[in-house]
Amino acid sequence: MNKSSLGYAHALGHRLTGFYDMPHGMAVGMMLPHVLEYNRHVAEKKLAALAVACGLGKASEPQSALAAKFVQGVFRLYREVKLPEKCEKLRRSDYPVMIREAFKEANATYAVPRYMTKKDAADVMDRVLP
Repeated sequence: MNKSSLGYAHALGHRLTGFYDMPHGMAVGMMLPHVLEYNRHVAEKKLAALAVACGLGKASEPQSALAAKFVQGVFRLYREVKLPEKCEKLRRSDYPVMIREAFKEANATYAVPRYMTKKDAADVMDRVLP
């Protein structure tokens, strides 16, 4: 799995699974829209293409608008399937170890649109903090 270039949603999701015994798919899904939002500007072209492919917009729309529609569509899907949007057990005091472990996984082996700083990762994790 770690050689499949799965990105930060997977690396941060692994931490939620390992630290708090959250189901892996739920943890990755919880992180995915936030990681997509983090990367939206640098992956705009690809996200725009996904929006068109998913019927969320038309190819004639600006790429920035389409990319935003795709990210919002992922947020909406997560809510529609009624999965939790917050990790009730998550604690900021766990961030240093979680981020260090996530970076060992993602920064060394995954092809990501842009690398996160520790602050970036903490900001993303804050979005699922209760």
